[in-house]
Amino acid sequence: MKIIAHRSLSKFAPENSLKAVNLALEEGVGGIEIDVRQTKDKKLVLFHDPTLRRLGGVNRKIDSYNSAELSEIRLKSGEPIAFLSEILDAVDGKTLLVIEGKGKAWATTLKNELKTCSWLDNIRVISFNRLELAKFKQLFPGPKCYIITLLNSYKASSLARQNNFDGVVVHSALLHPFLYNSALKHHLGINVFTLNNAVIARQIHKLYPEADITTDQPLKIKSALS
Repeated sequence: MKIIAHRSLSKFAPENSLKAVNLALEEGVGGIEIDVRQTKDKKLVLFHDPTLRRLGGVNRKIDSYNSAELSEIRLKSGEPIAFLSEILDAVDGKTLLVIEGKGKAWATTLKNELKTCSWLDNIRVISFNRLELAKFKQLFPGPKCYIITLLNSYKASSLARQNNFDGVVVHSALLHPFLYNSALKHHLGINVFTLNNAVIARQIHKLYPEADITTDQPLKIKSALS
């Protein structure tokens, strides 16, 4: 089981920022999850929302900016928008990096940004976008690919197998013995999100010891399971 920091160490630094990633590395988390979106000129930046409205106060889509424009922006927190290339330079290659592809048409761009990376075995690509994730898997089979799904546990494992994915990411409330056992049988990884309750985390760890946990509070969950 890995404890994965949701949007980096977002409890102590702005979400998806280079600062949050560096803090997560310093704390020795099991994994770091980031969201990436494609810019107008096909670069990948760390950003969860489709627009700058919540974090930047501007109701304009990320994919309408080019990378030079975004590099000049400071968010409400005062932090710049991080680029995936910066994160790949910062991460040590020993910590699992979970990259969630947001939006559309990012597969080729992500392949291009990862093709010189020497530690693909510690990168996991996840997405709700089944078609784009399947395209990435076909283009660049190095990193493991997990489909994020809100389907019930009886369908999640089947969805992953049908698309040749390596695992599933499901809400903690949907984790069920059928899914867990099916995943183990078919050599699929399991990741639950976004679990911040220490009591439930202990229960999941006891019942499903191979399942990774994505959480906003990785230090709290790590302590609860130690």
